[in-house]
Amino acid sequence: EESYIVGKAPNWHVHIEGDNIDANHDLVIDLQFESVSSPYWTYSSRLIDKSKGSIASYVFLGCTVTGSVKIDSLNYNVFGSGHHEHADLRTIQGFMES
Repeated sequence: EESYIVGKAPNWHVHIEGDNIDANHDLVIDLQFESVSSPYWTYSSRLIDKSKGSIASYVFLGCTVTGSVKIDSLNYNVFGSGHHEHADLRTIQGFMES
């Protein structure tokens, strides 16, 4: 897979591509984010009622987003407001236990 993120807030670049994104289409997503504010952090010890773990996540709201999205052979230039959310699922203890 050839996906990556370069940079740090308030400016970063997200590039996503690879065979495991969509079985029916070739996708390439290339976006530049500019945040106008600090991230909003959340922390929960009960993601699901029976969870024994915790999860930490953050979201940048109202980012300026520019870039391109390629679907098969069609290219689209994109721009507007967007959000960038990240949750580190590795912090969940017991989430996959039966």
